[in-house]
Amino acid sequence: MKKRIWVFVALIFIVGLSGCGKEKESEIITLKSKNLVVSGNGDFVIEGNAPKGTTVTINNSPITLTRDEDDNFSESIHVNDPIEDASLVAQDMKGNTKEYKLKLDSSKLKEKINAEIQESSTQRALEESQAAAQKSSIDEETARKNQAIAEKLPELQSNLQQIIDVSGGYVTSILPTGGNYDAVDVYIKQDMKYDTEANRQELIDTVGVKVQELITGSLNPENPPLVTFIYDSTKEKMGGNSAFHPERFKLKKQ
Repeated sequence: MKKRIWVFVALIFIVGLSGCGKEKESEIITLKSKNLVVSGNGDFVIEGNAPKGTTVTINNSPITLTRDEDDNFSESIHVNDPIEDASLVAQDMKGNTKEYKLKLDSSKLKEKINAEIQESSTQRALEESQAAAQKSSIDEETARKNQAIAEKLPELQSNLQQIIDVSGGYVTSILPTGGNYDAVDVYIKQDMKYDTEANRQELIDTVGVKVQELITGSLNPENPPLVTFIYDSTKEKMGGNSAFHPERFKLKKQ
């Protein structure tokens, strides 16, 4: 009987010793809730109590806790993307750590992101549609102008030929350098190069104004064309006007 008692006591002692090596893991912080809601702006709030000297990380990012006099805290955390869980690790002043698993409801953030994507896609589609419509309108307007020019070209070319015919041989040809007669080259008989400056100036004034009147009257009344006078043999520039002063015709210095 005594032998059984001693065996029983020995077992209790052994069990007691084995229990002494297993210290129950204690809480480092107290969280009000581990199930949290992420707002549409990507923010969620952790609340609880943490003794002074406690450090906290969430998904390996350090979090600064602002405590009140009772060590209570409430911190707002921001996430850029919807997530369903997060790992909060707390460490006390002795270096002990404990992990707390947070469950996050990110449905509001997902809805906002999807709405922004949809809005962006809709806006982009609208802008593309408006740009296409504007291009189509510009193309139609350009086509109408080109058609009107094409219809008036035969009459314009005939009138320009009359200038050549009545010039007494001094004007040998008038050729457009732009498709819409935005600029023209007037070729002058080479002999005119050796005439007086007064006569040469009179020629480019008279012919230049007449060419401008015919082209603006037929094609583009708002933008007088650039008129360049060229000696027909040497292809030297005789004179002309400029975009800044289309009404003035100047001789090139010889």
